[in-house]
Amino acid sequence: GFDRVADDGVAGAARARGVLVFEGSARMGQRPITDLLDAFRELGVTVEYREGIARYAVHGGDYQGGAVSIPGEKSSQFISSLLLAAPGMARGLTVDVVGPLASAPYLAMTVDVMRSFGVEVAIKGPEYTISPGAIYRPAAYEVEPDASSATYAFAAAAIAGGEVSVAGMRRDSLQSDAGLLAVLAAMGCSVGWHADGVTVRRTGDLRGVAVDMNAMP
Repeated sequence: GFDRVADDGVAGAARARGVLVFEGSARMGQRPITDLLDAFRELGVTVEYREGIARYAVHGGDYQGGAVSIPGEKSSQFISSLLLAAPGMARGLTVDVVGPLASAPYLAMTVDVMRSFGVEVAIKGPEYTISPGAIYRPAAYEVEPDASSATYAFAAAAIAGGEVSVAGMRRDSLQSDAGLLAVLAAMGCSVGWHADGVTVRRTGDLRGVAVDMNAMP
């Protein structure tokens, strides 16, 4: 969606020379992206935008990194975007997350992927730091199935009494929506892990459960 493209696109545009303009639908103008844009402004990047309008002009080429504070309560995507664009910056990057962090598992996924490509992200309390000189290195990387999409199929098996298998799912997945599997197991479904992935099967009557789904969109 445009929200993800805008977040990561702004970060990439900050590094590129020239002016890059992102423009989305009127509905996307309601997305609270101001915190991310203000963070790049704090880091010396010129960003032109008007509140409530999904049009952002990013003047890239002068971004050198540095230290920045950003609220974490609206979206972890903003912090992920800052971190993803940081390797190669002359001053490195330190992001101080202010307040509670929304969707924390997604930020953990970002850090895990960056480490897989040779970039160490130091975490000390609410601070995430990437040292100057850090660069991405080529690596073989297997992308997991999308747990968020798979939840619909898992739920269909639970409702209809069928069986659904998803190849490639990992028991130790950092994807927050993979947590639905534990919820379905608590409700009475059979959740079987095997070498190729996972299988969800309805085995009897479902039962209601109480669960905190704050981290599972």
